[in-house]
Amino acid sequence: MKGILGMNRVTRKKSLIQNKELVPVAIILLAFGVRVAIARLDHVLQGDEGAYLWLGKTLMSGGGYAFFGRPETHYTPFYPIVSGLVWLLVRDLETASKVCFVLFGTLTLIPVYLLSRRIYGWREACVTAACWPCCLH
Repeated sequence: MKGILGMNRVTRKKSLIQNKELVPVAIILLAFGVRVAIARLDHVLQGDEGAYLWLGKTLMSGGGYAFFGRPETHYTPFYPIVSGLVWLLVRDLETASKVCFVLFGTLTLIPVYLLSRRIYGWREACVTAACWPCCLH
């Protein structure tokens, strides 16, 4: 009997661990779905967003990292490079912006979850990942 009970505990513990691994995946997939739904709404480019997108388009179309022929040193290059690559695929700046919004917004949950799990624990990391998008607005 002890062997059977011990085996049940191991099986039960393994099942719980597998479920724990599915929770953050479910949170990330839900966040992805919400972001896709939001991205389908009308959007107005505002603030620096237009500048970053324009730099990406200019860079990918051979004009260099420049605004109207003048080299740009104020903006960091990562977002323009990624948005420019997306623009090459979709040929629309607004769509490129929305794709980057969904991509970066969703992927941000991974380091947030992992960092929180390491510092506080699994439950707190799940709450942090689930609440993280609410903290950004």
